[in-house]
Amino acid sequence: MQDLPFLLRRLLRELLDPRRSLPFVIRARVYIATIISIIYVVSPVDIIPEGILGIVGLLDDLLIVLIFFFHVAAIYRSVLHLRYGGRLKGKVTERV
Repeated sequence: MQDLPFLLRRLLRELLDPRRSLPFVIRARVYIATIISIIYVVSPVDIIPEGILGIVGLLDDLLIVLIFFFHVAAIYRSVLHLRYGGRLKGKVTERV
């Protein structure tokens, strides 16, 4: 959770920069997760409706956004792990 802002900023930079390359499958997963999250948050159909429960009804939208951020960060973390062989934040791991 501490590295979430770093991972999301770096992923956004990598998605927008044509000189950097992410695998197509990773790009597709990020775009699909983004589209599904936006559709759920914008749609009037909710698990907890705002019209009935007021501000409490926004909790499911917030939960979806948090799940989206964590999911995308986990995807990108796996890309970084594969790309750099587990050497994140100056830590060196041995390959077996």
